Amino acid sequence: MALAIATCAAIVWSGYAGRPGHGAESAAPESLPAHEAAALPEEAASLGTAASTALEQESCLSSRPHDSIWCISTRSLPCHCVTLDADVTLRCSRRVDGRWVAAAFEDFAGGNSDGSLTCIVIHGNRIENSEAIREGLLAYRRISAYMPENRPLRWVIWSWPSDREHGVLRDLRSKAARANSEAKYVAWALARLDPHAPVGLLGFSFGARITTGALHELASGAPTSHETVAALPERNAVLVAAAVDSDWLAAGHPHGRALESVETMTLINNHCDALLRRYHWLDRFREPEALGVVGASGRSPLYTRLRQTDACRQLGKTHDWELYLNSTVQLRQMAAGLLGPNPAELATAKR
Repeated sequence: MALAIATCAAIVWSGYAGRPGHGAESAAPESLPAHEAAALPEEAASLGTAASTALEQESCLSSRPHDSIWCISTRSLPCHCVTLDADVTLRCSRRVDGRWVAAAFEDFAGGNSDGSLTCIVIHGNRIENSEAIREGLLAYRRISAYMPENRPLRWVIWSWPSDREHGVLRDLRSKAARANSEAKYVAWALARLDPHAPVGLLGFSFGARITTGALHELASGAPTSHETVAALPERNAVLVAAAVDSDWLAAGHPHGRALESVETMTLINNHCDALLRRYHWLDRFREPEALGVVGASGRSPLYTRLRQTDACRQLGKTHDWELYLNSTVQLRQMAAGLLGPNPAELATAKR
């Protein structure tokens, strides 16, 4: 019985629950040709043939010529607490003419003066760097199809160290701890963006935990380059199947100030999610329920900023990021959530 539980837990909060080809026995991707790998930053050079093919298939990457695509990686950074005024080096790259080119974070932070909507997508657990990039590009392709064509996007793939670790529960608890510290890196980056430029955050599973943690840190800490956090007029978040304690957004709780940092927060929950319903395994003493299953619990005067929907009807028991990205209903909700409280008319996707 214990073995069966451990086997089920092995895929909790990963982006590929139950899908063949994404387990421990999956074949490693072939390396890119040397001349292409040389054009990539060190982390992105791990992309294999399958991921490279996926890049070529993202036809809509060129159908929105005013958009830009970035990747920010913390995979080489340690798991420790950082403050908003710390000296941090984030590995940053930009997709140019179908290739990844290393870029300075300062170029990214100062590059949204044209009114672009900066969308930061944060993946879940057990995702290698190449998969994070492939997933991020897929999310861009699917979600941008519902964005107004006259609204430029800066699409940011946030890649954090969530590779599979030995031991099921050890892996989950380790990644939960990493997600908590990862939030500080995201907050650090957000604090350096133009506070008057619109930002949307999209987190799946543990990526949602990073998102709420970052927003809480941003509200709690002192910004470095701008006068006040309260000056942020347009920031919105979308949490999909959130691997976060259901009461953490409540006043006085671990992420209780997260909602101060956004105009709206959209929760795409799934009360049927068979794996996320085992979220209580993370803490055998408190046995918390997942935000992505039961929604927000506790009390907060800022709960008026929450929008909550349930995806059980479309997704059933699955905990699979790509299936959310295949659902028209969920895609429209994600696009609307990223656009904010008064979104322009969503585009009709051209399939």
